[in-house]
Amino acid sequence: MEALSDKTLRNVAREALIEAGSDVALLLEADGTIVDISVHTDSLRSHMDKSWRGKRWHETVSRESQEKIDELLANGEAPAQQWRQVNHPAGDGEIDVPIRYRTFALGRGNRLLGLGRDLTPLASLQQQLMAAQRAAEQDYWQLRQAESKYRMLFQSTVEAVLVLDAERMLIEEANAVAQQLFGWGRAPDNRSFWSLFTKQAEGEARALLSAAASSGNAAQAALRLKQVQAPLNATATLLRQGNRASYIIQLRTAGETTHPQGQAGEQAAEFFDAMPDAFVITDDTGSVRFCNAAFADLAALPNREQANGSALSQWLGRTEVDLNVLLGNLKDHGRVRFFSTLLRATHDLRAEVNVSAARLGVHSEQESYGFVIRDASGRNGAGATETASSRSIEELTELVGRVPLKELVRESSDLIERFSIEAALKLTGNNRAAAADMLGLSRQSLYVKMRRYDIADKRSSSG
Repeated sequence: MEALSDKTLRNVAREALIEAGSDVALLLEADGTIVDISVHTDSLRSHMDKSWRGKRWHETVSRESQEKIDELLANGEAPAQQWRQVNHPAGDGEIDVPIRYRTFALGRGNRLLGLGRDLTPLASLQQQLMAAQRAAEQDYWQLRQAESKYRMLFQSTVEAVLVLDAERMLIEEANAVAQQLFGWGRAPDNRSFWSLFTKQAEGEARALLSAAASSGNAAQAALRLKQVQAPLNATATLLRQGNRASYIIQLRTAGETTHPQGQAGEQAAEFFDAMPDAFVITDDTGSVRFCNAAFADLAALPNREQANGSALSQWLGRTEVDLNVLLGNLKDHGRVRFFSTLLRATHDLRAEVNVSAARLGVHSEQESYGFVIRDASGRNGAGATETASSRSIEELTELVGRVPLKELVRESSDLIERFSIEAALKLTGNNRAAAADMLGLSRQSLYVKMRRYDIADKRSSSG
C-alpha cells in the first residue's frame, strides 16, 4: 500500500512538472503519430484538442515547419537538443499559432514526449515593438520634412529674416538676404542683436520687442541700423516653444510690401512643386488644375499631367461623398483641417491620408481650392479610429441638404455597418469567428464585408 502511494505521488509530481514547464504536451510514437495531447492554456484549446489523437505530427503544422518536426523526432534522445519553433495553422484564414517545441525520449516503447511553449504573447509584443519603431521612424521623417520646409521658406523669402534667442538676445539664424544686407560672409555665430544698432536706435528696437512680447501679436516699427543708411521697416513676432522663446525679426526697406510678387511668386510655385506632401489645386467643381510630383507618386501616376482635367474624386475619398463634404465645407467656411479619408491609387493601391484644404481666388471670377494631402498610413490606432468615426458622422450631418436623401441613407448605412464590424473585432480581440457570431453573420460574409470596407486584420503574425 505504501509503495502504491509513492507511485501515485510520483505520477502526480510528474504531471505537475510537465504542466508547469509547458503549455502543450504531446505523447508521440517514434514515427510522429500523436498518442495523446494535453493543453494547459485556454488560448490554445480552441486550436488544439483531442481530435489530434491518431494524426501524424506533420499534419498539424504548416509546410515550412515539417522539416523542423523531422529534426525533433530524430533527435529525441539527444541531451543537448535545441528548442525549435513551428507554426500550427489556425484555419479559416486566421493567423498561425507559433509554438516552440522540444522532445524527450521515454524509457519504454520508443515513445517521445513533446513539450511546447506558446509564443503568441511574444509574437504580439514583437509586433507592437515593430509598430512602435515604424511610428517613431515616421515621426522622425515628418520632423525632417517639416525642417526641410522651414529651411526652404526661410532661405527663399525676399525679406531679411533674423531669429533671436529671446533670453540672451543673440542672433541664432539669419537667412541669405540678411547676410547680404549686413555684409556677413556666413550666418552669424551668436552675434548680439544690439550690436546692429547705435545707442540711440537701440531704445527703439527694445520698444519693438517689448510690444511684440506684451501683445502676443506681430509689432512693427521703423529702425535704423549701423550698416544700413536708410531706415528699415521691422516686424517682430515672439515665438514660444516649450520653455524657450525666440523672436522672428523681418526687415525690409521702407515702401516694400510684405508680400512681394515677381521672384517670390516663382519661388512659391517652385516650393509647391518640390514639397514632399501631395499638393493639388482644383476648380470649384473638383476638377484638377494643378498637382505636384508628390501627388503623382502617391496616386501612382506615370506623370502628373495625366491628372489635369480629371475629377479629384477619382483618387480622393472612400466614395464621391467624401469630396462633396470637403467642397461643401470649403464653400461655407473657407478651410478644412485634418480631414481623414482614403486615397485610391492606380492598380487598386490604397492609403489612409489626412487632407487640409483652403479656398483660393475668393475675389476672382472663379473660385479654386488648394489641397495638401499627407500620407497617414500606419498611424491609425484605436484613438485615431474613434476620432475618425466621430468626424465621419459629423461629415454626414454636413451633407444634409447638399446630396439626395437616397445617397445620404446609403452612405449612412455603409458607415454604420463598417463601424459595427470594427467594434465587434475590437471587443473580441480581433477573433473573426467570435465577431461574426456577435454580428449574426456567417464567417464568409464577415470576410467579404471586411474586404469591402478595407478593414485590416490587426492580429500579429509570426513565422
